[in-house]
Order: sequence, then C-alpha cells, then structure tokens
Amino acid sequence: MSKDTREIWQLAWPIMVGITTHMLFHLVDLYWIGFLGKAALAGVAAAGALVMFLWTGTRIANTGGIAVISQALGRDDKIELRKGAADTIITGAILGVIVFVLIYSKLESVVAFFKLEPVAYKAALAYLRVSLLGIPLLYLLEGSVAYVIGVGQTRVLMYIGVVCNLVNLIVDPLLMFGYGPIPAFGLQGAAWASLLSSILLFVLVVGWQAKNAGLQMGDFALRIKGVKTILTIGLPAAARDLSRPLVAMVVMRLVAQFGSATVAAYGISSRIMGIVIIYIIGLSVALNQMTGKRIGEGRVHTVEEILKTGGRIGFAVHAVVATILICLANPILSLFDGTGSVVAAGVPIVRVFSVMMVFPLIVRVMGAAFSGSGNTKPLMFSSVSAHWLIQFPLALAAVTYWGNPLGVWLAIFIARAMEAAFLWAFYRTYQWQKSAV
Repeated sequence: MSKDTREIWQLAWPIMVGITTHMLFHLVDLYWIGFLGKAALAGVAAAGALVMFLWTGTRIANTGGIAVISQALGRDDKIELRKGAADTIITGAILGVIVFVLIYSKLESVVAFFKLEPVAYKAALAYLRVSLLGIPLLYLLEGSVAYVIGVGQTRVLMYIGVVCNLVNLIVDPLLMFGYGPIPAFGLQGAAWASLLSSILLFVLVVGWQAKNAGLQMGDFALRIKGVKTILTIGLPAAARDLSRPLVAMVVMRLVAQFGSATVAAYGISSRIMGIVIIYIIGLSVALNQMTGKRIGEGRVHTVEEILKTGGRIGFAVHAVVATILICLANPILSLFDGTGSVVAAGVPIVRVFSVMMVFPLIVRVMGAAFSGSGNTKPLMFSSVSAHWLIQFPLALAAVTYWGNPLGVWLAIFIARAMEAAFLWAFYRTYQWQKSAV
C-alpha cells in the first residue's frame, strides 16, 4: 500500500464510519415510523427532503472553513489557524439564525409545496415543528466540524458520531411508543429523539474544539475579510450542493401524483443511497483536506496523483456496494414496509440509483481539487446546469408525457452523468492548480 493510499484511508475511514452511524440514525427513524403507516412514512420522507436541503446550506461554512484551515495547517500558520476557525464558527452561527427564522416562520407554506395527501401533510408538519428547532445548532456545529476536519482529526468525529447515534437508537422507540413513565409521543417522538441526539453531538464537538484549538476570545472579533473568504469559497460549493436537494424537493412534488407509496419509496431509496455515498463522502473529505494542506505546503504538483489514488479506491468499493444493493433491493426495502406497495415502487429506484452513484464518485474526487484550492465556482456551474437544465425538464417530461415514475429515475441518472462530464471539462483546464486562499 502506497503512502498516499495510507494517508487517504487514515483520514477517510473514520469519516465513513461516522457518516454510516449518521445515516443509520435516519434509517432507524424510518424503521420505527413504518409502524405508524404509509402516510407517516410519506410525510417524514418529504420532511427529510426539506431537512436535507437545509442541512446542505451548512456546506457554506464547512467547505470554506476546511479550505482556509487546511491551507493554514500546511503553512504552519498557527495564528491564521485559530482565526480561521473562529471566522468559520461565526459564519455558521449567522447563517443558522437566518435560515431558521426564514423557514420556521413559513413552515406550513413550505410543506404545502410537496402537495402531499392530507394525512401525510400533517405528519410532515408535526415532524418538522420539532426537528427544525435544531437548525441553528446544526449550522454552528458545522463551523466546528470544519476545524476538526481541517486539522485532520477525523477520528474524533467518528467517536462522537457513534456515541450520539447509539443514544438515538435507544431514545427513538422510547419517545415514539412510550415505556413506563415515559409517554408515547408518536411521530413527534422520533423528531425529539433526533433533536436530543443532535444537541449532544453539538456539545461534544464544540467541547473538543474548545479544549484543543487554543481559541482565545480575541479570535472571535468579527473579521469581515475572513468571513468574506469563507463565503467566497463556501457559497458556490453550497450552491452546488443545494441544487441537488432542491431539485429533489421538486421531484418529490412531481412524483406525489403517483401516490403515497411512490413518495415513501423515493424517500426511503434516497436514504439508502445516503448509505452508498458514505464511502464517496469519506474519500471527498480526505482528499479535500489533503489538497488544501499540500497547496499550503507548496506541493500542488502532488495533488493529481492523490486524486487518482482516491478514484481507484472509490471505483473498487462502488463495484461491491452497487452489486449488493441491486441483488438485495427487495429485502432491504421490506424492512420499512409490510404491505408491499412501497417495496414494489422502490425496487426500480434502488437499482437505477445504485448504478448511478458512480457519477457522484467521479464528481467528488475531481471536486476535491476545486474545494481544497478554494476555487469552487466550477462545482456550482456543473451541478446547477445538470440539475436544472437537464434533470428537471426530463423529469417533468417523463411525468407529463410518459406518466411513469421510471422516467423520473432515469432523468436523475442522466443528470448525474452530465454533471460528471461538465466537471471533467473544468478539471482538465487545470485552473484549480493556480488557486489558493
């Protein structure tokens, strides 16, 4: 095993484990909510699309912060390391408050966008009224996570993530169905369990940073230049990431006409794909950090080789994971639905999406060159173009003229392939090699 491969794995595998526990966190919710019926599943699936959209906004502070911090680490600039960490936290806190106020004040109108059946609409609203209370903490948390990743301490996130998700695993059914003196909160019990686990995650991550980053009160003086740098890097990257869940919300509305079973199947399949993307995100985080650090060290000429190494690792893992999901789509979906209607709707989605995930792998590996260097505009252009100029029109045409949800899943497949093609064209210009924070 080469030195680059070892370094990638040392950074990536803790992220993979941590994300696995995070995805299981959501699948546990869906498993227990399945006992409440198809309408509850559809409501939480729609709520999940909104939460994913809002969570993606945290990438502004996270992506910008990782680039600033990892490059400062490469230069061994301890002052900028502290101040960059503080700038990232401040940026996350400001964004979190803004997002929470805007969304929570218009929550009923936002949920109405999905055009769900009445029972599913009420379920989504009940779930979101609780779970969205954690949005400000989530944005602030990602500011601290950027520091932990930026300095390469990914194992810390893994340990904390495992603890918090074990807590959710225990608390979730207790609050949903009650036990002894604990009353049954039903659907909202799942939301409360998720919120409590998120609060614990926030306390542990921020506590670790407070102890290890050496931050001083003076570091938190508002630096317009520092915040601007993070926004300059983070906004295009977030626009890239936001276009995906935003178009997913539009797709959720389009497929709602096929009934609650299809909505639930799409939501569950998307969560399952969230598990598939674990190794992709793990590789991406590792490559982002290594790219930023090597640019800070003045070793930009070594970046392309580590990206090729990361790509080879990713393709090998993808071949195994996709094969397993294609073969076991039916029994996996059966865990969430006892009637069979959600399984029937979900099997083709899982199989199409399993093959499709090779394109996000390509995008994430190449994207590390742009994220690590701080030149994130090509990420935004590739994603926005693919999703809104290709996926949305094709999905709309499939629903309007074909009347079959399979056309929607194929539209998503084609868009992901085109996103990879667009980004490859930008990558081959090698403009990212000339960028640095």
